[in-house]
This record gives sequence, structure tokens and C-alpha cells, in this order.
Amino acid sequence: MTPSSQIDGAAAVAAQSAQTLRALAEKNASLTAENKMLHDKVASYERSERVRTLAQEMDDKGLSPELTFSDKIASISRYPDLDQVESAIKLAGAGRLDLAAVTEDADLANPPSGAGAFANFCVTGQSNS
Repeated sequence: MTPSSQIDGAAAVAAQSAQTLRALAEKNASLTAENKMLHDKVASYERSERVRTLAQEMDDKGLSPELTFSDKIASISRYPDLDQVESAIKLAGAGRLDLAAVTEDADLANPPSGAGAFANFCVTGQSNS
């Protein structure tokens, strides 16, 4: 091999290497953009599922009964920090204990047959024993 052909060969390899590096850099940029788009899509889906879960928890606890389920979702979605919303729902639901329904025509002497011993004692002041 002559020095001239070695130089030509080296130049060809350098040109091919530069072209390959440019192609790889373009591919890397495209994959990075696609990765970010997919990451954002997954984050959006996870957030919307969490919002639905929080709205369902509000429904289950009887919070904001004047709002429909869709209204609760819309309202919760406006908050940037769902951890704060979750804490508020837990606090609002804490300490709520429904022992019995109170009506004007309730027969206090004869509590419903499904009432437990504690509810019976609260209503009548007498134990079941």
C-alpha cells in the first residue's frame, strides 16, 4: 500500500465516520423527543386515573354531595398538587361515623333488628344481655 492510498483510505473512513455520527446524533434526538412525548402521555394518564380515584373516594365518603362525579373530577383536576387534595379528602372524611339514621317516626323502643349492641345501647340505654 502506498502512502497516497493509505491517506485516501483514511479520508474515506473519516468521511464515513462523520456521516455515521451525524446519523446517530439525529436518531438520538428523535428517540429522545419520542421518549419525552411517551413519558408525558403516561404521566397524564396516571394523573387522570388518580383524579378519578380521588373523586370516587369523595363519593364513597359522601363529600360534596351537591357535585356530580364529573364535576368532582373537573374540580380536582384544577389542582396542581394531588397530594394536597388527597390529604384534604382524608381529613374531611376522618371522624365521620354514622351510627344510625334519625327520623321523626323512629321507634326508639324497638331499634331495627340489624342494629348492633352498641347502637341498641345508644338508642335505648339498655344492653342486649
